[in-house]
Amino acid sequence: MGAKVATPVGQGELSDAYMKELMSFAEIGLLIAVEFQKLRDAGRSYLSTALINEFKQLIFVLKKKNDSIDENWNAAIIKSSFEIASGAFSLATAGAGALKGGAAGMKLGTDFGASGSKIFSAAGELYAASVTKEAQQDQAEADFMSQNTDRYSKGIERLEAQMREVAEKAMQALSTFRELYERSVNSVKVA
Repeated sequence: MGAKVATPVGQGELSDAYMKELMSFAEIGLLIAVEFQKLRDAGRSYLSTALINEFKQLIFVLKKKNDSIDENWNAAIIKSSFEIASGAFSLATAGAGALKGGAAGMKLGTDFGASGSKIFSAAGELYAASVTKEAQQDQAEADFMSQNTDRYSKGIERLEAQMREVAEKAMQALSTFRELYERSVNSVKVA
């Protein structure tokens, strides 16, 4: 038995085989384009969710800061109210002392009123301090969230830049791929 002799492949058969390879080449290009689109869509979806979350965080920070302002305002109102009550108590005891015992009674009423007003004033300051503490805690939480929101926002900006860069590179790769495909098709037409 002799060795097999290779038979030359006809030009038509070579062209058909080459066209099949080019079709596979084109299919690969389409698959790459589809995957790049999926990547782009996933990135856009993530970014839109991230932007919504960033907005929610900003709203939370604003609410906390407003709560802090309200609590500080309430603390000031409470303190002032107790100081007014303290002053009224002092005046009332001085007046009552004057009615009961003249100048000596007024002195006694004033001394008693001063002592009593200190109690009112101290109670008001104590209560106002607890409200102020809540306001400061809210402010601290708002500041912390604000810093986190800033970092989150910068992360989103970096991600957007990276996505643009990937998209540009993908477009360049697809353009190069298309050029190679067109050259291959043109070389088959020439042959």
